[in-house]
Amino acid sequence: LQILALALLSLGILAVYLQVMVPMNLGADSYCYHEPIAESYVAAGGIRRFNEGWYAGAYPQLASFLYAWAYQAPGTLFDHILLCMHVEFVLFVATLLAASVFAARLLRRDRLPYAAAAVFLFPKLFIYDSNLNGGADHTLAFFCTALAIAMLRLGRRFKAEEAIFAGLMTGAAIMTKYQAVSALVPAALLVLFLLIRTRRLTPALVWGSAALACSSPHWLKNWIYYHDPLYPFLHNYLHSTPFHKGAATLLSNVFWVQSFMVSGSTTHKLVTTLEALATFSFLPNDWGFHGKWPEFGSLFTLLLPAMLVLRATRRIWITIIGIHLGIAIWYLISHQDRYLQCLVPSMAAVTAAGLALAWARGLLVRVSVALLVGVQIIWSADAYFIPAH
Repeated sequence: LQILALALLSLGILAVYLQVMVPMNLGADSYCYHEPIAESYVAAGGIRRFNEGWYAGAYPQLASFLYAWAYQAPGTLFDHILLCMHVEFVLFVATLLAASVFAARLLRRDRLPYAAAAVFLFPKLFIYDSNLNGGADHTLAFFCTALAIAMLRLGRRFKAEEAIFAGLMTGAAIMTKYQAVSALVPAALLVLFLLIRTRRLTPALVWGSAALACSSPHWLKNWIYYHDPLYPFLHNYLHSTPFHKGAATLLSNVFWVQSFMVSGSTTHKLVTTLEALATFSFLPNDWGFHGKWPEFGSLFTLLLPAMLVLRATRRIWITIIGIHLGIAIWYLISHQDRYLQCLVPSMAAVTAAGLALAWARGLLVRVSVALLVGVQIIWSADAYFIPAH
């Protein structure tokens, strides 16, 4: 079994690398702002204000900061883009390691060899624009997976030293993308629960302070440059500068894509979101680049009923609840498949843990598990070859 997992893991890493070694693999957002921001900072000799009020230039930019390091290297634009892609690839490999560690910790084991292979059972990873394409989604996935491990440690020892680590990972996620809210809210609720259970205020304050300090290069920069820490989204409450006449309408129509929003009454939104918790992986939530076939990967959802009889640990159930809370937030704010990539390593860790529990239940269950995984692999075998980009 470990040989098969190692083979899938190796093949998956190779498949991803074959994509990132081509400069034209850059995604639309990478062309529009992730790479231009990095190139602009290097050309200016430092982080600067975008005087025209470029909204994308005020987004969380940790990925662009990393790419700015790449743009300082000798060479041409070709070299710089490839170096940026390799920076993202290295973070992706580190995310695989973290997913394997997380899966082992969910089972209270020291090791679960090659558990990271479960990441490649979520085939949307290979398809534009959820793939590695010079963006920030997989940088966020790295920090969200590290945050998940940190929250496990914090739940075991609710002390200041653990809270600092968890706070730093929280701040790094916030510094990367606003979609970090899908991981931030479950983390904050867990901290609140631990505070109530232990009646220790200090670790909670340390967590919040570390997250605030670590994310300050984003919100403090925007506050100084544009008088709005979340520029331009607080323009109704602060004197965001610049904010031109008619910008509010443009912001609501262009930056909030209506096809990925839930509209209607509060009851309708709640019901639709609850339905999405069960159906999100069975329905395509994308621009239609690869047709109407769902390609996200459904093993995480399909294994949930089995968890009821597999004696899943309390850690697994807490993680499952946290992931579903993150999915609900994702669905409400902007349910595009690529924005869920930050939660995929955690989904994969739960999937790997569930498969490991099932594998220990005898021959009949092993055959069933093998068939389930085999169907997923066969269903998605063409995903890598879809000419979507």
